[in-house]
Amino acid sequence: MDAEPRFPFELEKEVFETAALAYPETIPTLLLVARRVSVWVEPFLYRTSPTFIANAVRCLVLDYSCPINNGTLSLLARCTRVTAVGMNAKDTADTLLPALAALPLQRFAGFLSHLLPTDLHAGGGLTLNADDTLAHTFWQQLTHLDVFETLDTARGRAARALLPRLPRLTHLAVGHAGVLPVIRHLLVDTLQSCAHLQVLVVLGHPNVAGSGKQPLPRLLRDPRVVILVRADLTWDDSVLPTPNLWTTAEQFLQRKRRNEVGPDEYWA
Repeated sequence: MDAEPRFPFELEKEVFETAALAYPETIPTLLLVARRVSVWVEPFLYRTSPTFIANAVRCLVLDYSCPINNGTLSLLARCTRVTAVGMNAKDTADTLLPALAALPLQRFAGFLSHLLPTDLHAGGGLTLNADDTLAHTFWQQLTHLDVFETLDTARGRAARALLPRLPRLTHLAVGHAGVLPVIRHLLVDTLQSCAHLQVLVVLGHPNVAGSGKQPLPRLLRDPRVVILVRADLTWDDSVLPTPNLWTTAEQFLQRKRRNEVGPDEYWA
């Protein structure tokens, strides 16, 4: 068999690549044709099909190293069955909220302020336009939410204003267990205003001052509150498959209902 190409090199390459794309089941056979064909075709053997991505991916985590650009938005558009997204990106895009709204999301972890309109007037900060923002189905279907904002900041106030308007929100996580006395009123307002809230998890890290076990402010002694201070929790834990911080909190509350944990115990 003559190993030299009978067609122009570029044309031969295009023929074999087209065949590999159109008939992926033939790739193992095409690899045996010639060394040059193997070099062209082998990458297609490991390519993940868009159909697989659409059907198989349920959880998507985008950390700070992943910019919100056209590539990211294209990835979101392909993951049509994703139900949980974690985002620790430092930037945002006007098209991010519509992209998330197109997904059947139930769990989200990230900065809500990155999804809200920015008001650049002299006072700075963020504003919430309910008609424009809440129109997206993203807000209507969320059940589990891990908010990254510091609650007593301008961005935190904008995020808090949104929480009572999420009709299906049942599980909420916030940080800053080390400053419970400072944010207790903000947490109480959240407990009172979120009609369907079943679990409020306050997160902390043992190395942060003030995060150690301490008496809970009286205003926060609500049966839905769980204080979770652990060193092994990652920022995306709330969107990962079980076990995660939600299952830890739910199991703690179940033990409480069975009287295995005292009624005044809130630290899981």
